[in-house]
Amino acid sequence: MADIKKVLTDLSKEVAQLVDIARVVTSNNQGLTQEDPSYAIPIDNDTSFGKLEKAGYGARIVVNSSTKRDAVMQKIWTSVERQKDRIIELYTDVLKLNEIDAEVLDLTFSRYTDYSSGSKSILLEIQEIKPDGLPKTNKTKAFAIFAKALRTVQGDPHELMSGVLIATGKIYKENVINPLALDKRNAKMEEICKEIYDNRRKVDGYKEKDAKLIEGDIVNLAKALSISNYINNLLQRNSASKIEVYQTGAKWAKNIQKYKGKDTSRDTIIKSYNSSDLIIKFNLGKTTHHWGLSLKKKGYKPKEADPTLLNKPIVGDASASGKKTAGFLILKASTADKKKLNDAENDFFAAVYKVRFGEEPDFKKTWKKQLNNALSDNEKKAALTGKRGTLRETRDFVYPPNTFFAEIDRVFRKVMKDDENFKELLDLIFRIDIEEYVNQENFHFSLITGIGGLEPNGKIKINKPDEKNSVFLKQVFNNMFQGKKTNIGSFKGEFSLPVTKGKFQAFDDRATAAKLFYTMFIDKLAVVDLEVRYKGSITAKPQLQVFITRRFNNFLKSAEKKMQNLGVHAYLK
Repeated sequence: MADIKKVLTDLSKEVAQLVDIARVVTSNNQGLTQEDPSYAIPIDNDTSFGKLEKAGYGARIVVNSSTKRDAVMQKIWTSVERQKDRIIELYTDVLKLNEIDAEVLDLTFSRYTDYSSGSKSILLEIQEIKPDGLPKTNKTKAFAIFAKALRTVQGDPHELMSGVLIATGKIYKENVINPLALDKRNAKMEEICKEIYDNRRKVDGYKEKDAKLIEGDIVNLAKALSISNYINNLLQRNSASKIEVYQTGAKWAKNIQKYKGKDTSRDTIIKSYNSSDLIIKFNLGKTTHHWGLSLKKKGYKPKEADPTLLNKPIVGDASASGKKTAGFLILKASTADKKKLNDAENDFFAAVYKVRFGEEPDFKKTWKKQLNNALSDNEKKAALTGKRGTLRETRDFVYPPNTFFAEIDRVFRKVMKDDENFKELLDLIFRIDIEEYVNQENFHFSLITGIGGLEPNGKIKINKPDEKNSVFLKQVFNNMFQGKKTNIGSFKGEFSLPVTKGKFQAFDDRATAAKLFYTMFIDKLAVVDLEVRYKGSITAKPQLQVFITRRFNNFLKSAEKKMQNLGVHAYLK
């Protein structure tokens, strides 16, 4: 009689190839970002299948979010079920051929607590028969596919992962990881994640809830390595010593408190003008330096959208506790315009309420919450763009024009006609004046975006990060603001705020999105795109989101080549 463990191992691989389960996972990921809750780590039909850590033979599917495991498993089951009869026949024939006395039981898709109590698993069991002709007490799990989730709670370990890798000085390169077979490659990346978790205490100020999300998160690993490999190479090349890493998310440690800075006018808008997520302390010779890093991340594909540079309310007062910041317009608009904004908001949503419910709201009650709960996502979009209702009960009427967004548009344009307000908003976005704000010798600051991810074949992609240091940015913007002719270009220092090309405001009949769109220009150079939108509930204030334009990013890359000795890199060659 053949070795049943080897037979079942080989059969699991044969089933995977028959169904082409790797293709199903790849198809599931089509069109998804690697941060999407439904994204699943790519697998291989051969190396990913075999003896499971849990009982049985098959494969584990890793999905970003616990809430999406069933959806991914359903796609796999749909493909497996098409081959159900062939799979059962295959097991029957191979077991018989290898003189293994066993009955093949049904292939099913259900919740099996041996694998996961929170999601469905695919399972084929066999009943082995003992030499005395009696069945063995326990059935054998001959083939199984189950799903594991990277996270069941919200959070993002990217900052902490980057910090730990910098603190340990570890550098991991693609050409060491990628030549490995897929199963060994994934195991290696999971091993690195485990190592990061074990060294989490090397980052002062880390949060345990973030640390719990590290293990197995190989998508964030790629982006963290993009940053840490770059930073570690610079530090090691320059023989930096006494390296310490601080994370500022929970609170600023006493050792670095003085680098936080304090300015009431700026911090009222953005909570903390010094947006450093990590502070790296290091020595070059006898001189101590502090390098603040504001971390972002994006995928490796050429057309991948750049991350949001700023995401803050555009209207609304700050809370007394300081946890909620004030909207930019509330701080910059006149008293009369602030009242008009507040009135426009209430009048518009009262009109939407009347359309939705057929009566005026009771202003003594939480009527906006009631309205929000009654509007689905599509219905909310219809309401905010003045379109026809999308629900069965609302298709016969049209929502009123968005007079609230029209008022925001009027006031925003008025405020931004003041050059100082225009420059201040750019300052809040890029932290142009952070050197003066912090006012500490040998303090450096960089906006840095980790770029990486997993290719469809499961290979890790670690690109050089996009890094812009504060000294460089300050000189660039000063040249642009002052209208100078320099080696990076000739500027007049003229500001404008048109509607983003090809977009229409929410109150425009041609609108297809419940948003306001603007582009900030200095002369003819588009610097950033702005969007004003609700991020869910209408009981919260609409948000101002800022994205760097591709044109300005390319301009900065060109300027950087001509000004490469500025900022921290004056010290780190």
